[in-house]
Amino acid sequence: MSSKLTSTLKNMVFSLGLISLVAGVLLSLTYVTTKPAIESGRQAKRIASLKAVLPAFDNDPIAQSYLNKEDPTTIFYPARLNGVDVGMAVQATSSQGFSGDVILITGFTPEGKISKISVLSQKETPGLGTKMTLPEFMNQFEGKSVEKPLAVKKDGGEIDAITAATISSRAAVDAVNRAAIALKKGVNP
Repeated sequence: MSSKLTSTLKNMVFSLGLISLVAGVLLSLTYVTTKPAIESGRQAKRIASLKAVLPAFDNDPIAQSYLNKEDPTTIFYPARLNGVDVGMAVQATSSQGFSGDVILITGFTPEGKISKISVLSQKETPGLGTKMTLPEFMNQFEGKSVEKPLAVKKDGGEIDAITAATISSRAAVDAVNRAAIALKKGVNP
C-alpha cells in the first residue's frame, strides 16, 4: 500500500499552506537576524558621511540630530568643537531620481556655504547615475552659496550634469536645494 496522498483539492491546499507557512517563518527569521547588521551598516555610513561633510567636531551630531518639523524627511546634524558651532549637516531627500529617491547629506559652514556633500542612498543606473558619488560631480558644490537655488547647466545653473544622467544630476541638485532651504528657514526642534 502506498503512503502517497491522493491529489484532491483539500490535500493540495494543505500542502501549499504548509509550504507557505514554512517559507514565511524562514523569511521572518532571516529578517530578524539580519536587521541589526543592516541598521549597523546604515549607521556606519551615516557617521562616515557626517565626517566627510563636516569639519572636525567633538560632539555627537547623531545624538543631537533633530527632524525638520515641516518636512520629516529632512534631518539636521549640528557639529560643534569645544562648544562652538563649526557647521551643520542636513540630510535631505529628492524624489526626482531616475530609479527612486536620492538621499544626500550636505555640510554647511556657519556662514551658510556648502562645505561638501555625500550621497547616503541612491538607486540610480549603475555606471551612469551612480557617478553622482564621484568627486568630479560632488566637488562642484563646495563653496557654493545657497542664497539662490542651484541648478544644472542645462537648466541655466552652474553644476555640470553627469553625461547621460541629467535626471540623476537634477535629483542630486534638488536634494542639496532642499537641504539649503531647510537650513535657511532654520527650523529648530
